[in-house]
Amino acid sequence: MSEPVPICTVEDGCPEPAIATYMWPWGASGACCARHQVVLGQKSAQLKRPVQISPLRPGAEQPVTRAERIQSKATILALQEEIEESRVRGMELYRSTTELQAAARTLQAQKLELEANLQEARRQNDELREQNGKLRQVAANENAELQQLRALTKQPAPTFRDPRS
Repeated sequence: MSEPVPICTVEDGCPEPAIATYMWPWGASGACCARHQVVLGQKSAQLKRPVQISPLRPGAEQPVTRAERIQSKATILALQEEIEESRVRGMELYRSTTELQAAARTLQAQKLELEANLQEARRQNDELREQNGKLRQVAANENAELQQLRALTKQPAPTFRDPRS
């Protein structure tokens, strides 16, 4: 069973629970709440006499004041809003990342296809160059034979006119 919480005795009718005890040099003593603890400190300064204040439970947590509760609630609300904003931003970044990854995969597939097309075009280019070389060799051989035949038949070489002129 828990022990009863003492009530503040500084002022008659104070309903707050006591958090400390006090004692004046002339022997007056009692229990005080957080608000009256401040009042006792002020009286001590006015009377220029020290008041001895001791917590009821040394090391125990002091009750949270109304201002502290309000500040804590405000902080909680602000942090909850920040968390929600962060969550929304995180979802946006996740969607953006997913879209970028899909685009990267598409571009990678296009790159592979273009590289394959380039290899095929290079292969065809090499074949055409080889065919061109063979055809030039055949044309050179045919031209040599034609020159020999003209030399044997003594026909003049035809003159070709440039069709662009």
